[in-house]
Formats: sequence, structure tokens, C-alpha cells
Amino acid sequence: MSTEIKAPIREVTVFVDGARITRRGTAKLTKGEQHLLLSGITHHAQEDSFRVKGRGHAVIRGIEVRSKKEVFEPEGDLEELRTKLERLEDERLDLNDQITLQQSRVERLRVIVNSFSAEFGNRYAFGDSAIAAMSELDAKTKAMLTEAQVEIRDLQLKLEDIDAEIAEVRTKLSRIEGERRVESTKEVTVELDVKEDCEISIEMTYQIQQARWLPQYDIDLMGQKTAMKRLAIIWNYGLEDWKDVELTVSTASAKPVTKVKPSPFYIGTTHPQQVYAERDRARGEIEDLMFEADMAREEPALGAIEDMTVATARAAETAGGGMVFKVPGTVTIAADRDQHPITLLEEEFDSEELYYWNAYAMDSFVVQNRITNGNSLILPGKVKVYSNGNFLSETATGMIAPREEFYLGARGAYDLKADKKMVEKETEKAGLTRGRKRREYKYQLKLESFAKEDISLRIVDRIPHSDSEKITVQLDDFSHEYKTIELGVIEWELDIKTEEEVKIEYTYSVEWEKDIQIRPPLP
Repeated sequence: MSTEIKAPIREVTVFVDGARITRRGTAKLTKGEQHLLLSGITHHAQEDSFRVKGRGHAVIRGIEVRSKKEVFEPEGDLEELRTKLERLEDERLDLNDQITLQQSRVERLRVIVNSFSAEFGNRYAFGDSAIAAMSELDAKTKAMLTEAQVEIRDLQLKLEDIDAEIAEVRTKLSRIEGERRVESTKEVTVELDVKEDCEISIEMTYQIQQARWLPQYDIDLMGQKTAMKRLAIIWNYGLEDWKDVELTVSTASAKPVTKVKPSPFYIGTTHPQQVYAERDRARGEIEDLMFEADMAREEPALGAIEDMTVATARAAETAGGGMVFKVPGTVTIAADRDQHPITLLEEEFDSEELYYWNAYAMDSFVVQNRITNGNSLILPGKVKVYSNGNFLSETATGMIAPREEFYLGARGAYDLKADKKMVEKETEKAGLTRGRKRREYKYQLKLESFAKEDISLRIVDRIPHSDSEKITVQLDDFSHEYKTIELGVIEWELDIKTEEEVKIEYTYSVEWEKDIQIRPPLP
């Protein structure tokens, strides 16, 4: 016995590349073998993803998924229009036959008139015909020709009316037939062994690929704190409206995880003609590895979600650092191609304003916030950056792991002044080894603070760096201890008080053999 059950969509979990749909319904069944039929499911549902569970005094024997096509005929009497079209086309053929007959008649009459004109003189000269009889024949022939031409004109007018009516009927037929559609759906039959008369509750889940979401962030920089609003931009084009559903947004992927196995790394000699083939093969392997790495994400653990305390989504971290967000209440997302923004979380992070100056490439400072992420994964997405509510810029962020530091909100700093100048320059200093040249430089970095509070600075500058044994560069003296120096790039980190002036001085020397030329030239 088969019973159709109504099971609307109640829950949706949206992944970055798909969605899991949950339907629920109830039915009153009698004891014995029963079949529950659920129809009207989108044809995008993946057949191998269907799962069923339920409550009641029954045992689930199995499920069967079938594809179904329904034809929806348009409104309007197609048969009447087709009959009318056939009648009109028959009338059109009859009119064409009559026109053809009259045209043949006209041709014959014209032949008679032409023959009469050619023979009239000869016959009259020899007395074969009286002039009155011949004139009467000519008049009758011309009258018949005129009558045939008038008949042809009337028939052609009727034909034009018939053609216009046929065109109108065909237009109506095309419009009505164009409204005819075929819809493909899936239907599921659940086979049950019902132990006693009872009410059965059924929950069915399946997955579709025709849905996705992208993250978007609004970040407001507020000195030592940073507020971030997470948005999920959701698309649903799976042909099923999600009406008043419980929505979960997951950072997981609906695609299977792929484990990349190691392979030997062979080296050896090669010939020039092999270079391009090996390079192309290597590129293909890299692209495959990147694709497999993109698919390697964890499935969400929905059971770990905690109760909500504010009107934002409940968030939980899954194994591997993924996130799921349970949206409060119910939402409706139509099956269209529009984007649907949903607010997930409003978070507050610790942050620090850092001032940065590249002394050899920038005229002034920029300030940027160093932010420590909370316990939620931040996926790559668009970011709108604000400073104390004032819009700064729109940028993008990469993936940021929970509790990872990241930098955001670079902007001009107008409460600091910076200046770099060469203080001394000395060439060929006395007392050096014969046959070598030496040049010594002294620079000063001058910093002035007009900020309302103490600030932290990061300053970088550079001196020449040599990769030749014939050229030696030496940092000889400096007024402030640097944090790092690498390949000639020097970095300082220091704090400066309000209205304080700081001068960083350093000296370096370059020594080289006199017979070589330095490129590019030294200052």
C-alpha cells in the first residue's frame, strides 16, 4: 500500500560548493507493509546522497529514488485552433486554384485578341466576314478579358484576408505551445514494516551542488579593538525555494577529500629538446595538486553547536579548524540567481596600531592594524574596512586561521613627520691598503611625533649589499640598536612618545678594488 506524504524543507546546510537539504513530514499508517511516497524533489538532488530516518513503531526496509517527468499543458483550446488553421489552409489552396484558372483564361483571351487583330484585315479584304460581326466579336472578347481580370483581383483580395487570418492563428498556436513545459523531478519511496497502527515521522536528507556561499566582512578599526561583522552571500539555484527554514552555513566542502600520495623524485641528465615537455608536465602536476588541496576540507560537526545568547549565528569550530554557523530563527531564500546576504557573527578582536616607514622609498608614515583573530576561521573574501565608523577602503583577505595574526587597514599617518638625509660622505680615506678604494657614508633618520598618545613604530632602511668578494660593505656605527639586518635591509622597532623627536644615525662603508666599476653607481 502506497501513501503520499507531505514533507516540506525544514533545514538547509549551505557549503562553499553545495547544500544539504532536510525534509520532514508525518503520516498515519496502519499495521503491515507500507510505502511512503515523497514527490516533487528537485532533479538536482544527487541520487546517492539520499538518507532517511524516522520515529514510530516501524522498521525502514529500504528506499528507492526515481526520476519523473511531468508535462504541463498550456491553457487554451489547441484543437480548435488547429482545426481552424486546417480549414483556412484548405480555403487558401482553393483560392490559389481559382486564381490559377482565371489567369489561364486571361492568357487564352489575350491569344484570341492578338489573333483577331492579325487576321481581321485579310478577312475583311476578301469579304469573308462582315465588319459588324467582327466588331461584335472583338467587343465580347475584351469584355470577357476584363471580367476575368476583375475576378482575379477579387480572389487575390480574399487570399490576402485568408493569409492574415492564418498568420493570426499561427501566432496564437505558437504562444500557447510555447507555454508547454516539461518538469523533471525526483520521487522517493520509503518501504516500511509498520508494527502497529501509529503516526510515523520521517526525516529525509539529500545534497545538491546548485548552491554556494561566499564570505564578506565589514571591519571597523577602533584603536586597540577591532569589530568585525561576518556576512554570508548565499546563492540558491537548485529549483527549490527554501521557505522558513533553519539555516546553517558551513566552511566545509561538499566534495570528497583526496589524499595526495607521494611519488619518487627522479633526477638525471637531460637534453635541450626535453626541457619544454618536462616543464609542461610539471605544470600539470602542480595544477592537479592545487585542485586536490582545494578539495581537502572537513565535514562539519553540527552536534557541537552551543545555544545562542545573542541575535547572531551560533558558531562552532570543527576538526581541522573549519567552522559552522547556525543562523537564529528561520529564513527564506528563493531559488533564483540573486545573492542573499545573511549576517553570521559580530566579533571583537584585540588589535594594535603599528606605524610603518620605509625610509628609502616612502615620504611619510602609514599606519596599519595588527589584529589577532578569535576562535573562528576567516575564509578568503571581500572586506570593507572602516576606521571608527568612517569608510577607508575595500580590499580582500586570504584565509586566516583561528588565533592567527593578520594586518589590515593601511592608511596615511598625518601625526608623524619623517625625514632622511645624508650627513657625511668621505671618499678614499687615508691609511687604507694600497690598490683599493673606500667610501664612507653617514645618514640620519629624523622622526617627530604629534600624536595624542605614545605609538609603536617600525622603520626600515637599506644600505648596499654585495654578492662579490671584490666589494665589501660594512655597517660601522649606529645610534639605535636595530632588530634585524638582512641583505642590507635594516629594521628598527621602537616606541615614541607624544611630541617627542627621535634621530636614528648610522654609518656604513664600501670598499672595493680600484680596477672595478660598481653598478649601479654609489651615491
